[in-house]
Amino acid sequence: MDNCNKKIRTIEVLRSQLFHISKQIPSFHYKTYALLMLD
Repeated sequence: MDNCNKKIRTIEVLRSQLFHISKQIPSFHYKTYALLMLD
């Protein structure tokens, strides 16, 4: 039971990290895109 809980906890952490990264990436792309367009 404890082992199963640990797995679920890990998945939740990974999911939240992925969500955070996916939120960061688009803004990064928009910035580089804007810089390219300004050039």
